[in-house]
Amino acid sequence: MNESQKDFKLIFFCAAIMFIYRTVLIMSFSAYFTEPLNGIDYLLALLVGFRYDISVGAYVAVLPFLFSTACLFRPIPHICKYIRLSMLIFFSMLSSMIILANYLFFLEYKDNFNQWVFGVIYDDFSAVLSTIWKSDPVFSLSCILSGSTLICIFMGFYVVKRPFYTILHKGSERRLTTKIACVFTIIIFFFCAVRGSICTRPVQLKDAGVTRDSMLNKMILNPYYALRYVLKQYIKLSHADGIDLYIQDNDIQGAANRCFGKTISGRSLDNYMKKSARGINLKKPRHVFLIVMESFDAWPLFNEYKSFDVMPFTRQLGQKGILLTHFLSSGTGTMTSLSSIITGLPDVGVITNYQPSARKPFPTSLAFQLKRLGFECHMYYGGYLSWQRIGDFCKDQGFDHIDGGGHMDSWALKEWGVDDKQMFDYIYDQFKPSTSSFNLILSTSNHPPYDIPVYEMGFPIKKIPEDLKHIYDGRWSLKVFGHLWYSDKVLGEFIERISQKAPDSLFFVTGDHWSRKFLNPRPNLLIQSTVPLLIYSKQGFPLSMKPSLIAASHLNILPTMIECIAPKGFEYYSICQDIFNKKRLPIGIGRKSLITPCQIWDIFGNHFTFSLNCESTMFNYEQVKRHINDMYGIGWWRIVRGSNF
Repeated sequence: MNESQKDFKLIFFCAAIMFIYRTVLIMSFSAYFTEPLNGIDYLLALLVGFRYDISVGAYVAVLPFLFSTACLFRPIPHICKYIRLSMLIFFSMLSSMIILANYLFFLEYKDNFNQWVFGVIYDDFSAVLSTIWKSDPVFSLSCILSGSTLICIFMGFYVVKRPFYTILHKGSERRLTTKIACVFTIIIFFFCAVRGSICTRPVQLKDAGVTRDSMLNKMILNPYYALRYVLKQYIKLSHADGIDLYIQDNDIQGAANRCFGKTISGRSLDNYMKKSARGINLKKPRHVFLIVMESFDAWPLFNEYKSFDVMPFTRQLGQKGILLTHFLSSGTGTMTSLSSIITGLPDVGVITNYQPSARKPFPTSLAFQLKRLGFECHMYYGGYLSWQRIGDFCKDQGFDHIDGGGHMDSWALKEWGVDDKQMFDYIYDQFKPSTSSFNLILSTSNHPPYDIPVYEMGFPIKKIPEDLKHIYDGRWSLKVFGHLWYSDKVLGEFIERISQKAPDSLFFVTGDHWSRKFLNPRPNLLIQSTVPLLIYSKQGFPLSMKPSLIAASHLNILPTMIECIAPKGFEYYSICQDIFNKKRLPIGIGRKSLITPCQIWDIFGNHFTFSLNCESTMFNYEQVKRHINDMYGIGWWRIVRGSNF
């Protein structure tokens, strides 16, 4: 019994480490809480979190527990002590690394471990480390955690050295029935600890949603449980039954009927996605540019932030063309959004660019369809083509020419690539006006570590405008926002230069995802979800529309582009409608989110109403959830299982 008591001390010690980290996390990020919270909310978060912590501690103590149980029948205290202390050291060292990684993850994403942990596997790991080293106080944090690890080990040695209460056994042996009773009692307590519960079910993911604030709820899971759920979901999505996460009854045809608003004979998703161009009255451009800008936000284009003029070129070009700001990215990161734009299919959490089905073009793929219209397809990326196998992926999806940062200036490559100006200069020099071309461009500069000398380049904002002083807290320096200004500046200059060289060019500009940077830690759901869509041509744009009544997403770019350039009757494939289609439901679907001209929702039920002038497109939570899950269920099926159902 003495050895088993020490095991339970080990459990509580491990749980205490996680509990202390959660408390530090809550204190460090309390400025990001958006709901009015009281002591009960914090108490609930800590108590529920402790259930996950106890469970982690129990898993750490499994091996010592087995040997301690054996001690009831044959005393082996020295072996138990060695195994227990080994697990203590292992937990302390592993936790120091995981806690550091988790804290840095919160700094960047304001979230617990999520799908972005796969960046360690699929991303440019050296670039990630270099960026973290330059952007965050890694050395100081590492020193603190290294010291904390040593302290934890020594404290842990002291804690588990003695049992709660020393039991002295008189006589040679205890009775067999007593031993069996002790074993069952210990097993029951240990079983409850592993489950994190004394109730009929173990602690589950849904238990983490106990408070009113979504940010606080993200801190309830400890890093180990967060990793567990991320891996569990990824494995589930990657298997043949992953459709259950989106469409629980597996009725993919029913989802297609609802999503596309029609019933089609046959059992092919591609037939649902087939469309015929209406022949919009637009002179066919010789060149089409789709420019995906790194971390290109929509919120600086909102009227309430007009004085913070960090995107003047986009705003100016939008006045001559079409500028949408109620527009969602398909993913929450660069590659997930880019994969969706290139394939015409939503990001469904399976890392599309690594899927076997992506080794050849999908019928909905952008380059594959534009080549049928006579365009030579180019892809330009300011970074390394080996990153996320972006070079091979674009080639597989039908691009004729793919140029990366190494083609542009191998000596000027930084962690994530060449600066945007160098990239645009290279593209301009390579551009051939005489050959019809489609050009997909992905920029890199508006990204940590934010080391471009923007003030030397003319960034005019030295202090926050008077009307925004009450919301700016200085958490992010103005230089950081200057990188958005720089990207906008070189983008605008590039569009002007190309338009002079080839006036018959059509430009589509969007962002890969929002920058995760705002004037304070409390951006609303609209701010932290939207990117712009700019459509511009120097020849003018004959189609008129009211952008405030339009909502869309990256999935609407492909059909919109094809409708602008294709002759009437041209058959193409897309999962969404073009933005000019008056019969289209005016919504945009992003990663776990949906936007209308007046509301934005996420899959968890959070919503934000930004206009009261469009009651006809108001949704309730069940409708939103169904729309998102139908769309992503269809996307999952097409990527993982193919067209037939």
